[in-house]
Amino acid sequence: MSAFRVLHLSDIHIGKTYIKSEEIAYKIVYDITHNGLCTVRSVVVTGDIFDGQVQINEKLISEAVIFFNILLEQINLNQDEYKLTKDDFIFIPGNHDLIRVDDYELRWSKYNGFLKGFYINIPGYYNTKNYSVLRPYYEEKIVFIGFNSCQIEKKKIFDKTYLNMIDKNIKSETLKKQGIDKKQLIELLEGEVANEYDDYGKVSMAQISDIERQIRKLNGYNIVAMLHHHFYLFPEVAQKYGDSSLVRNYTAFIQHLKYMNVKTVLHGHKHFDLERPFITDDYYETTESIIDVFAGGSVGTDRKDRHTFSIIDFYKQREDIKLIQHKFIYNGESLEPISKKQIPSKNISGRVVKLLEILKFTNYDAYMLYMTSLEKLFKIYKTCGEIINWISESITGFCDVYKYLDRDYRNILFLLYSVSCRTLNYKSIIEKDTQYLEYASSILKEIFDNFLSCPHFNISDEDFHSLFKIKSLKSLADKCNQLLNENMNKITKQYLAFSMIGIFFSDLYLVFTEYADDFYNENIKYKVNIKMEENKFHANVPAPRITIESNADRRSAYVKFLCNEATVYKIAVLFVKEFDLILDKFQHCFKSIGFKMYYLIPKIDKNNFKNTLDSCNFEAYIPTLLPLLTGDNIYSSKEVFARELIQNSIDATAVREAKEEIDFMKSIRIEFGKDKNAGLYFKIKDNGTGMDRYKIERYFTNIGRSYYSGDEYRSLNISYEPISNFGIGFLSSFMVCREIEVRTKYFFNGTEGLKLYIPNYDGCFFIEGEENIDVGTEIKLYLNKEMHVDTIIDYIKKVMLDVKYDIIISYRDEGKEELIEIPAHYIRKNSTVEAFQFFIPFKENGEVLNIHWKEEVLSENFINKYEYGLLIKANLDNMDYNYGEVILNAGIRVEQTSLDALFHNEFNYDRDDNGITYNSIFMNFPANWIQIDVSREKLKGFSDMIRDINHKNPIGIKIAEVIYNQLTCFLNYSRENSISIPKSCVQEIIQYAICFCRNENSSVYKKLLNLKY
Repeated sequence: MSAFRVLHLSDIHIGKTYIKSEEIAYKIVYDITHNGLCTVRSVVVTGDIFDGQVQINEKLISEAVIFFNILLEQINLNQDEYKLTKDDFIFIPGNHDLIRVDDYELRWSKYNGFLKGFYINIPGYYNTKNYSVLRPYYEEKIVFIGFNSCQIEKKKIFDKTYLNMIDKNIKSETLKKQGIDKKQLIELLEGEVANEYDDYGKVSMAQISDIERQIRKLNGYNIVAMLHHHFYLFPEVAQKYGDSSLVRNYTAFIQHLKYMNVKTVLHGHKHFDLERPFITDDYYETTESIIDVFAGGSVGTDRKDRHTFSIIDFYKQREDIKLIQHKFIYNGESLEPISKKQIPSKNISGRVVKLLEILKFTNYDAYMLYMTSLEKLFKIYKTCGEIINWISESITGFCDVYKYLDRDYRNILFLLYSVSCRTLNYKSIIEKDTQYLEYASSILKEIFDNFLSCPHFNISDEDFHSLFKIKSLKSLADKCNQLLNENMNKITKQYLAFSMIGIFFSDLYLVFTEYADDFYNENIKYKVNIKMEENKFHANVPAPRITIESNADRRSAYVKFLCNEATVYKIAVLFVKEFDLILDKFQHCFKSIGFKMYYLIPKIDKNNFKNTLDSCNFEAYIPTLLPLLTGDNIYSSKEVFARELIQNSIDATAVREAKEEIDFMKSIRIEFGKDKNAGLYFKIKDNGTGMDRYKIERYFTNIGRSYYSGDEYRSLNISYEPISNFGIGFLSSFMVCREIEVRTKYFFNGTEGLKLYIPNYDGCFFIEGEENIDVGTEIKLYLNKEMHVDTIIDYIKKVMLDVKYDIIISYRDEGKEELIEIPAHYIRKNSTVEAFQFFIPFKENGEVLNIHWKEEVLSENFINKYEYGLLIKANLDNMDYNYGEVILNAGIRVEQTSLDALFHNEFNYDRDDNGITYNSIFMNFPANWIQIDVSREKLKGFSDMIRDINHKNPIGIKIAEVIYNQLTCFLNYSRENSISIPKSCVQEIIQYAICFCRNENSSVYKKLLNLKY
């Protein structure tokens, strides 16, 4: 679950700040970075950039611009995943940001000058007529709507109280004697105003209606509203400040917020930081009507000692968390502990489980025996205490588990007993200290005999204690599941489940604090190509810094530790991943007591390599998916991995070519070779768009999410129709290998080079920055032993028939290098009879072009001029290259299809005595013309666009007309130049055209029947 992180600032009051404004900017970024919250996606400011009591001049506007430029620069220096631009800053004006004059343009000149100074060109998401804002983030499905609530009016000299006193206490007759009409006097006094102004809050209907109209177009978005004034009278505000600046039309405004499905409102103004839910009467019908309101306080005014700002994480609509606010509060210049609020609040008890205390309360005798026994075992006393603390933290929040702990003291005692027994046995197995094991076991046995051996527990003493002697946690989980299946007694299942919790967390603790080398050698060493020296893990992962923290809402636990070295970091992540996989084997057991922890997640404080190395996970468990790819499911053979990677390279190269005018190498390079262990590798390299960290985490790690089918690709505004659109192509690599290296660099200027290492397909991989990487992507697969170079190359030759870029294959072995080139549009260039070939171009917009045979086909201009089209060529004297009919998707062969199925017509044509056609026909369609299945090997039919075109003006008839025109031209040319072509070749092409035509009443059908040759 990913959040959209926002920095919310309000009431800076540049001109009268409590310290220099530049210092405030640096302080903000330092403190959010120091607290691990600097992954900001947007900065929102809810008014009062300036202090209105200070005369406005260009110097002050410049100071405000500098303040926000410092924020932008410092935030980007401290976060790698996402770089902010000025378009990520969203401003709403406050009452101090306007000038109190009648002229509207002059009134807003200060604020307008600031916007121009900061942005240079004010972005299009601002309405500069009223300074409202609508800023959508399309990929993240969040939109910020900002309202200008700042209004002014001239102060009245006589207030209503004074006028009421005149009306009440002075009689009309008295005034009339003086020649004064009382009613006219009151009206006159009521209209008298001073040359001073009062501020007030009101949101115009022009703003509301305009934004509401645009919001209707955005379905499924998280809508966050912003304004400066408070829009509802919360008691805390009213008691302290009164209501003079409340939004006057708040009733109508609130109603429209509900119409727009606004769930969160950010505002400022009163320098009073407050978070409250706004609840209306329909709350009793649905809690969805709640609007959460966040008053920003003031980050800079010199009129208060308390200053605040917030980091707010917004989650998508379907997530079970709406938002999390981290509020930074300063008293003077001192930062208080950060206040954290989650909405909705955690639906679990915050009770921290204290296992020993519960046991002491529920059965004092059992508690005393356990403690006295453990105190005798000095070698494991401290270790067991730490493991028990880990388990206490891990169980915290899983409310169902609490019930079992409170209900039966044996549940706790089985857990504690298992911690002690497992720790003893694990140490004994590794250290080979059987003598101490026998001594300690005899002490612990008293606990079992006195309190745990009972009629309800129907696993034998021997079977139960044999579990502690199984070193492999995976094997132990299998044995546990076997016992569960044999013993249906619920009490037995409970006791066994709590015992397994003790064993699992004992192993986790012991591996990370004492026995990392042993665990590495037995579980990691032969799975990955990462070497770790002996004792290096514990030298770089301090045991006192290792902790565990549960998150019951997310059904997970975080293993948190400090790491000082990059290789150890990778190993530590793999350790957690390995335990995460083992955890899955215990799920059936743990669920029986409500311990629904599904994930273990590493949370590592990287010490001296903080910005260079990160770990990621594929958003799916790949070993589970692999069987679904092969056999009869998706892919027919493992060699298709090469096709998937090549087409990814083609797309990346084509997108860069369409977007950039600079010249770059467009060929796709493939290399086979032997690694240092004499294993075969496959390496593919392109100079296409490459990837940055965001695209790796957003698309590369998400199986089934394609970059090319999202708004981000459409925003490039290029016409290229990509081949890839399913988002699973890279996954096919794991059919042929376990280890992959990727080097990539995104083609936008200033992007860092990245190296990805995927050690196996259990799901995790590592990203680190690397210099001297060219723009593009290089992928290196360390192939499984059953893969062979010749088989892969033959497959590539077979399917890459008419692609738009050269494919160069090299194979290095024992100092020799073999070079194979598959040129762009290979099948067009591989012609045996140049005169007898025909080509009908297809355009991505659905057009079938009628080109002149002699000028474009005979001259071979068509080869590089058109990307897609129908090619017909005679086989004649080179039957080894008889392809028959071939359908291509952007130059790549679609194997399991036919013209019959596509055009819903039987293509009857003559064959020679061996059943071989006289011509080969290649239909190379643009990717947006056809629908193919996920395997890319089966054609489902034409796309909706082509079906619409075909309904009005059948494509088959268009193709038949062009074939007729070109064939007529050829026949005339052949007579003039005495070219002899077998009649069977010509007849077969006429038959092709008739089959394309289908309509016997069309003119071209009749012309084809009457064609003389």
